[in-house]
Amino acid sequence: MPNQHTTLIAAAGVTILGVPTGLEPPLLIAGFLGAVWAQSYQAGVPWFRRALMLALSPLLAGYLAPLVAAYLYTYNFIQGAFTQPMLQFPAAVVFGLITHELGYRAIQFVRTFATKEAPK
Repeated sequence: MPNQHTTLIAAAGVTILGVPTGLEPPLLIAGFLGAVWAQSYQAGVPWFRRALMLALSPLLAGYLAPLVAAYLYTYNFIQGAFTQPMLQFPAAVVFGLITHELGYRAIQFVRTFATKEAPK
């Protein structure tokens, strides 16, 4: 009998609101753990910002970690015994770490343009 928790994680990681994303659940978990790690360094952050970054970090890590790993592996930036799947997990954790700060800065940047008045 398969483990019910594994099936639940796989079903939640691959589909979001009924739409299959094609994301790998281990990369989503690595991105989430990176986001939790980043939040342990920041105090006094509003709960909505924390929740937003905890939701966005795994998605960003799931989509971009395989891309970065393929790029690093194809263009030989990392030499040695590393394979492409080995590079995906550290990349996912790094994306989880940086999404908290860079994602907030991107939201602020977009908000400044949305609130500007058009010149007359």
